[in-house]
Formats: sequence, structure tokens, C-alpha cells
Amino acid sequence: MVVQVAGKRAVSEIVAYVLLISISLSLAGMVYVWLKDYVPSENGLAECEENVGLVIRDYNYSCATKSLNLTIENKGLFDVDGYIIRVNNLTLAKLGLYTLNRTGKPLAAGEVYSDYYSLVNQTDEIPHKNISGYLTFVDVQPFLKKNGKNVYCSNYISKQSLSC
Repeated sequence: MVVQVAGKRAVSEIVAYVLLISISLSLAGMVYVWLKDYVPSENGLAECEENVGLVIRDYNYSCATKSLNLTIENKGLFDVDGYIIRVNNLTLAKLGLYTLNRTGKPLAAGEVYSDYYSLVNQTDEIPHKNISGYLTFVDVQPFLKKNGKNVYCSNYISKQSLSC
């Protein structure tokens, strides 16, 4: 009788290990699928031509009214099909977290464009309506349209720290 109990214990330990490994693999698969959708793919990011460049020419951020006046200039030799503006409200931020403008405006080479963004009187274009505190950082990333899709230029992001 003792021999049978010992034999069954070994089988139950094997079953436990098989279940543990299968659960671990399934969780790893779910995390992989989630991260694959969460992190932008390399198809959406690309190195743009060497002479593509949007710069923040001028900015004015008012902490009292929580408004940002931004002047963007295309200093590159090529036209851009638009840009995305991101901001952050964390101190010492190095990248934008909240999107203020997803489409931007097509800018020809040498063109200058000014726009006004209010975090108090927001439009439907601004998806993050609850940005608390004051803005500390803004970045502008150009994109080009290739084959009907937006290709974001990862090598030309114009960044600016903001202060009150």
C-alpha cells in the first residue's frame, strides 16, 4: 500500500509542474500580444529623409490660463504631411505623454504655422481632457504619408521644456 501512495504522489507532482508550465506559457503569450499592440510597430516609425525637420520656433505657455501658443517651422527641404504634438506634466520629463494634436497641418518647406491650445476650453480634437497640473514639456514629431499610412519620423522630434 505504501508503494501505491508514493507512486501517485510522483504523478501528482508531474501534473502540478505541467500545469505550472502551461499557465506560465499562456500568461507569457497574453503579455506578448498585449505589448505587441501597446508598443508602436516599426512599420509606423521610420527614419525620414535627412532633410526633414520641424522645429519649435516660438512658444508661450501661460500657467494662469493653462494655454499653449506654439509656432512650428518646417526648416527641412521636404514637405511634411502633418505632425503630432505631445505634452507632459511631470517635472524633468523627456518625452510627451499626452497628445494635443494628432494630425497637425501639412507644412511646405520653409512654412511657419502658429496654433493655440487651451487645456481649460478644450475641443474634441484633444483626447486627454484631464491633464492635471502645469505642462512641463512639449514635443513635435513630423510624419509623412506613404502608401496611404502615416509614417512617423523617429529621428526628427523637436523637444522643448516649459516653465511657468
